[in-house]
Amino acid sequence: MRTRLRTARSTDGTPIAYETVGAGPPLVLVHGSVSDRGYWAPVSPALAEDYTVVTVDRRGRGASGDTTPCTIEREFEDVAAVVDAIGVPVHLVGHSYGESARWRPRCGRRTCGAVAERSPSPDATDQGTTTVEPRATQPTLFVASP
Repeated sequence: MRTRLRTARSTDGTPIAYETVGAGPPLVLVHGSVSDRGYWAPVSPALAEDYTVVTVDRRGRGASGDTTPCTIEREFEDVAAVVDAIGVPVHLVGHSYGESARWRPRCGRRTCGAVAERSPSPDATDQGTTTVEPRATQPTLFVASP
């Protein structure tokens, strides 16, 4: 399958890179702290059979830009900018620091649901969020519905 690298502009003008592959409802994958969008490479091909897989390079990682100060609020804006650029409601999946339970409230009605791959947190009680306990250092395939 052919991938396409795109860029969204965050609120502060920082370019946030994201790659798309596949066809179907958008599934936005947000990586953790010590990686980039390549973290999702082991599962992207299988997911792309049913979804348009959108892998994001978080601020300061991969092909995305960086500005100071880098705060969690800026990162919320970054994910929201990618979701806005997609233009239709998305499903969010996050790993570790990229946990989607934190992003979903910032993206509001632009999300259909969210899955967080990490230990439960107070933010994971957001309606429509399912928390999945991590079991490996590489992403695993799972099915969840809000």
